[in-house]
Amino acid sequence: MSNTGPSVTPERILQFVWAFAPPLAIEAAIHHRVFDVLAKQPMSIAELAQAIGASTRGLSAIADLFGRVRPTDPRRRRALCSHSRSDAFLVSHKPSFTGGIFRHMSSQLLPNWLQLSDIVGSGKPATAVNSIAEGSPFFAQFVEEHTSPELSVSAYAGE
Repeated sequence: MSNTGPSVTPERILQFVWAFAPPLAIEAAIHHRVFDVLAKQPMSIAELAQAIGASTRGLSAIADLFGRVRPTDPRRRRALCSHSRSDAFLVSHKPSFTGGIFRHMSSQLLPNWLQLSDIVGSGKPATAVNSIAEGSPFFAQFVEEHTSPELSVSAYAGE
C-alpha cells in the first residue's frame, strides 16, 4: 500500500532561515531615508543612491528583497517607487510613522536574541530589563523611538 497523501517537504522550516532579512532591510532603508525620498517621487536606483548618499549595490539588494523594482517609463531604467503602506507608516515625518520599532528590534532586541542558545542553557536573560540599572535605559530608548518620529530620525542621524 502506498502513501498517496501530500509529501512532506522542508519548505516551511526553510522559510525561517531568511525571516530576519525583511525587518533588517526595512531598518536600513529607514536609516538611509529611502522611504522619505521615494515618497516625493519615483527614482532609479542610481538616482536614489545619489540623493541619499548610499550605494547602488546596497539599494539594489533592498529593492530586490522588497520586490519594489518596476519599470515605470520605457525611457528610464528600473525605477523605485513608494507604496501606500510605506507612505503611510515608513515616512519619518508623518504622524503615523512606525519605523522606530525596526530600530528598536535591530539595536536592542536582536543582539539579545543572538544569545538565545546560551540563555536557554543557563536560564539567565541577556538583559535584565526588570532591573532599574538595565531596564531604565532599555525602556527609555524604546519609548523615545515609538513616540516621536523626529526623535527616531535623529537617532539614525547620530544627533
